[in-house]
Amino acid sequence: MAAQFDRPSAEIAIMVADGVPTIRRRRLVGVFASMMRYASMDEEGHDGDMKRFVRTCGRSETVATALAVACGQGIDVTSESRVTAITDPDVVEGTRKAFIDHRGKPEYNANPVVDRDAEPIDSVRPSPRHEGLALYISQLVRSIWTTCIMRVEINPGLPPTLAPTIELEKLRGVQRNLNTLSDFLNRNKPFIEEEIALHGEHRAMNSLAQLINSIGEGISFVLVLFDERLEDILAVLREESRRKGRDLTFEQLFISAPGRELAKELVKAIVNRNIANGSNVDSVAEALRRRCGSFCSADDVVIFKAQEQVKRASEAGGQSETGRVLLNESQRLFQKVAGA
Repeated sequence: MAAQFDRPSAEIAIMVADGVPTIRRRRLVGVFASMMRYASMDEEGHDGDMKRFVRTCGRSETVATALAVACGQGIDVTSESRVTAITDPDVVEGTRKAFIDHRGKPEYNANPVVDRDAEPIDSVRPSPRHEGLALYISQLVRSIWTTCIMRVEINPGLPPTLAPTIELEKLRGVQRNLNTLSDFLNRNKPFIEEEIALHGEHRAMNSLAQLINSIGEGISFVLVLFDERLEDILAVLREESRRKGRDLTFEQLFISAPGRELAKELVKAIVNRNIANGSNVDSVAEALRRRCGSFCSADDVVIFKAQEQVKRASEAGGQSETGRVLLNESQRLFQKVAGA
């Protein structure tokens, strides 16, 4: 179940007298989607199927699977024996309803004897809905999480080059799945009552929503790195930063402070390299903000502009009238973002 979105299902061809039929292992999302499409014939129908699924797999796994099918991960075999994604509106709506109706409830487990100074909101155990969402996110990113972003590729007769460890198309696929998940959550934001347990649940769910966005933008940043000439970008960094860059994992980039600090150095290197090649700082910074905004903030753009003014002033001569105008402008910009 953990790897069901990482690799294709196992397929076995069996030679028989009439031909070669193929058996394909069903993923849990496929089982769930079929259950939503074809109800059991007993009197309980869909409700009975759902209760049996929850008893078999647990409520958190049920929520994660419903979420996956609602986000387009369910597949089925057509009458022509072709594997196709399930987009039936009734199935999608049924899985959306399952995600909402079987989410469970958060629990408030205050124990004043254990910790008298603890905030009430910190004593909330999130619901299976939160656990299911976390589980689905982990299934989407498990194959890249601890992997280094880049690897050294050596070809005979050529200098070493840096290549992506994970195929870029696979990264784009993970990003598409995360974007679909984020859109689903935005469309289905439930009303949160202001009780302690539910407030704690909201905080936990909001943290996962922020994680989804962080991973999505992190993948965009990695794609930007490989769109540029990565060897030239690393070459302008300090030796320690170059070493850290070569060892940087997706996990560190997505969630760690050192990874984010290294990303800032890489962004600065990208901008400076493009400026050195004659590009306009506004167009370069705007492209970065559009693709991975959290890695290049509005303040960063102002800083890049200020640095460009200093560079132009140096070329014009600091004592010339043009140089003084450029230096005054750079000072104004630096003061504007001194807090950053």
